[in-house]
Amino acid sequence: MKQRLYRDGWRDFHDGDARGSIAIVRARRPSGRLFEITLDRCSGQVVRAEPLEGRRVGPYAYGPPPRRWDRAY
Repeated sequence: MKQRLYRDGWRDFHDGDARGSIAIVRARRPSGRLFEITLDRCSGQVVRAEPLEGRRVGPYAYGPPPRRWDRAY
């Protein structure tokens, strides 16, 4: 099951918890974003993936907008 998740891009598995027919695990995507994923224990398929960290969106998602001018004060 773990190899299948690696092929699908999941990494850094931790805090696993088996609950009946599902397993809940925290894992990261290649971008580094942390998710809590719910897996079907029989098939190994991801049933649900919830992000645990916020993500900025838009043209300045990776830093502040450029300064348009400098002020003397």
